[in-house]
Amino acid sequence: MASRDIRFEKSVGAKVKELRKALGLSQQKLADDANIEKKQVQRIEKAEHSATLSIIVAIAKALGRQPYELLRTDVKVKPNVNSENS
Repeated sequence: MASRDIRFEKSVGAKVKELRKALGLSQQKLADDANIEKKQVQRIEKAEHSATLSIIVAIAKALGRQPYELLRTDVKVKPNVNSENS
């Protein structure tokens, strides 16, 4: 099972929050527009939850953005290197 990269998740959550606030949306309004639960928005913004791709797409649509814009980050993700496959 893949391990979580909390730095990346914090960056995505911060981007969602930034875009939501820029549009003057409450967490509830974003959740309603994305057809998800408010608790999911809260957990994504706080990096307490790894959003699925379908949720990222729904949030991006609700924010009037493309999904890649939510995932764009300066956080460097280290690849897992398996010595058996090298």
